[in-house]
Amino acid sequence: MKNKVKQDMMTAMKEKNVVARDILRVLKGEIDRYVPYQHGDEPLNDAVVIKMIKKLIENSTPEEVAFLEGYLPKQLTTQELENELQGFMEWHQGEPKIGEIMGWFKKTFDGRYDGKELSKIVREYLN
Repeated sequence: MKNKVKQDMMTAMKEKNVVARDILRVLKGEIDRYVPYQHGDEPLNDAVVIKMIKKLIENSTPEEVAFLEGYLPKQLTTQELENELQGFMEWHQGEPKIGEIMGWFKKTFDGRYDGKELSKIVREYLN
């Protein structure tokens, strides 16, 4: 994803797309300044870049938000989350704790779901 951001920034510069150019410069700067030891030794990967994009979206203009959303992976629907949870529960031996379930989702689908929504679904399922 890091290379895609750089390539898209160059394209935006050539096409004189000011909105894309400026927001990609900010994102590229965040990527370039990323230091793993300051972030729990998590290496720079797509999941980290997705977190950066989500954070940028919080403080961006509507045009920038629309552009940045194109970099985010498709989000799982409520039904897909429920189906994945059901599959996990069938696969898992015993009664898993909520932390185990959330950890599995993070490892498997990081950046593709709303954590609050998943937490609600898991709590309802376990009760």
